[in-house]
Amino acid sequence: MQPPERSYRTTTHRLVTNRDPAPPDAWVRAENAVLGACLDAGMAVELAVYPRLLKQGAPSVATALGRLDRVEGRALGGEPPIVRAGPTDRERLLGALAVSPTDEVPLWRSQGIYRIAVVDGDE
Repeated sequence: MQPPERSYRTTTHRLVTNRDPAPPDAWVRAENAVLGACLDAGMAVELAVYPRLLKQGAPSVATALGRLDRVEGRALGGEPPIVRAGPTDRERLLGALAVSPTDEVPLWRSQGIYRIAVVDGDE
């Protein structure tokens, strides 16, 4: 994940656990939980994705995300392609972004999903 341009390279995520060290996929599960809560609250999620990397590394994820609406992402700019998921897309989005517990987070998840922004309405 890359921090937003406006953040001046400050951290956008911090995962705190009561065990040390956290499993490698813990940030994915934490991020997905936050996204799920935001979708439950009626917000939308915009994702900047690299379709070629997703198609190579996780074709089913590329297909699932490809079914979402493509937008001119206000929150994320225009490059790479931006897709938007609303509350009705919750299961599709979270199913696509999930990873199995492993020793390493797959490249498609750490690199193929370039940026994520939660958007409240059209703001």
